[in-house]
Amino acid sequence: MAEAVGATGETSVHEVVLTGQVDDVAWPGAVITRALCRHWQHDGPCRWPHHNEAIPHPGGLTVRTVFVASRDEQPEVLGRIAAALEAEPAWRVSSLGPTGPRPDERALWERLSTSR
Repeated sequence: MAEAVGATGETSVHEVVLTGQVDDVAWPGAVITRALCRHWQHDGPCRWPHHNEAIPHPGGLTVRTVFVASRDEQPEVLGRIAAALEAEPAWRVSSLGPTGPRPDERALWERLSTSR
């Protein structure tokens, strides 16, 4: 997994491919944010600063989450993302796992790595 080390955490990318009927492309990101922050509208800073992007494709979505967590917290973050998405009946998780940042995510990657 590619990582950038920030002041108190490492920035990582997790990618999930969802298949099935996803009518609202923002919904998977809201599900992930709820899993990490308890609610998508919360007071104070995020415990795990993150950004979700949903990329539609025929038959579903690819959801990329760029997040900051300490090395010790990364399994918890990845587990929360997987459990939250797998619990939704509207889609099926086809694949999931860590990946590296895309070139167009570098600015976000750097910003998040210094936000915690």
